[in-house]
Parts: sequence; C-alpha cells; structure tokens
Amino acid sequence: MSIISKPPPEACSHYYSKRKYYNKHVNDPLSQDILKNKRGDASAAERIASIMDRYVVKHEYLLNDVTQIIPVPNYGSDNKCNAPLLAEIFAEKIRKRTGKNIYYNHDVLARSDKTRQRLSGQVERRLSAKIDYKISDYTKYNNNLIKDNRLLLIDDIVTTGSTIEVCQDLLYSNGARTVYILCAARTVR
Repeated sequence: MSIISKPPPEACSHYYSKRKYYNKHVNDPLSQDILKNKRGDASAAERIASIMDRYVVKHEYLLNDVTQIIPVPNYGSDNKCNAPLLAEIFAEKIRKRTGKNIYYNHDVLARSDKTRQRLSGQVERRLSAKIDYKISDYTKYNNNLIKDNRLLLIDDIVTTGSTIEVCQDLLYSNGARTVYILCAARTVR
C-alpha cells in the first residue's frame, strides 16, 4: 500500500471569532462576509471568492491540472450558502480569468448527519466529521468523476482542520490523485 502525500490546508486570511476577538470580529470585513455567506448572501460570497481568486493567482500550483472544485457540503440540500455557493462563484472566476475548464461539482461529497462539533476538541471533531461526511451515492456509481483527477477542495473557514481533512481523505480513498485544500480563512486561536 502506497502512502499518499497530502497537501496541507491553505487559508487566504484570518477569521476572528466573536467570542474571543469581539472588536476584530465586528470590524473585519472577511469575518463578517463569512457569516453573511453562511446565510446565503451572494454578494458576500462574491467578495470571498475574489479574495480566494487573488490567492490562487499568487499560488498558481493550487490549480495545476485541477479538473474540479469540490466544496465541503452543507447539511441537507442547501447549495445556496456556505462552501457550495462560494465554490460555484469561485469556479466561474477562475474560468473567466484563466480559460481553464475547471468546474464546480457539489455532488461529490455529501453531509449525511449533523453531529454537534462546536464545543468538541480536535479528536471529537474528527470523529464527528467521519460520521457526518461521506462520498455521495452519485459519485460512488460514477467514480470516474474523481478517479485519477486533481481536485481543489474548498471551504469558507477552517478551525481545527478536522472536517476538511476527513473530506480530503474521502476523496483520496475514492481514487483522487491529488486533493489541494483552500479555505477563505483560518480561525485565529
């Protein structure tokens, strides 16, 4: 069995939590846009996608031979907020800027449950993520969507990295060649 070298998660900027950094939280445009995007504000998603696009211009390897942008899925079928909305807008920006045929695919991963992660430590969050996320049935039956492909997995925010790493592991275990990770922001601890 070969060992897969997994690229680490990258983040464009920082997210300031309301609980720990109240003043920075309310005055930081990205922190506010992340919250607005979670509620489905398309203009906030547009601003976040622009930040992410500027980041990949400086880190172009994140797009080397990438065929798809895969968002961390929401619970239920709502693709009009959070990472799915962000991925759709981000993919469009990349296609317009580069001419590359990189598209967004929200059908690869699925969130099957919503366990409570908020107050858990990293080990508990990883166990919760393993319960919550899976490869979609559609992808299982159409594995050629990800098999031997390079993918860019995105999320709006990374705190411990547990969720995004579980999703990355799922993509690798279903045949992805490389899975880069890009998040709009990393929570400041």
